[in-house]
Amino acid sequence: VAILLLQGFFAFSTITSVEKAARDGARAAMQGRSVEVAVAESVPDWITVEAISADNGGAACPGRCVAVEARVPLGVPGWTSADVTVRREAAMPRGDR
Repeated sequence: VAILLLQGFFAFSTITSVEKAARDGARAAMQGRSVEVAVAESVPDWITVEAISADNGGAACPGRCVAVEARVPLGVPGWTSADVTVRREAAMPRGDR
């Protein structure tokens, strides 16, 4: 039971951290700062970021959009699988209007 609770904690923490990192990345893009640095500073050291993508005003995103994908730890921080990831996206309005 304890292992299931621990896994649930890691999954929840990863989801909320990746969501915050996507928002911070989109905010950084809106302010002209580095998206990658903002995302890296947002996630705890035990989360492995797989991918960061930014869209600055394309057809699918009217503002500054950032998507972050990270691996979910499997029971212990540092033990991950490329097959178990979470992806979150965030958008901020364009600042040049």
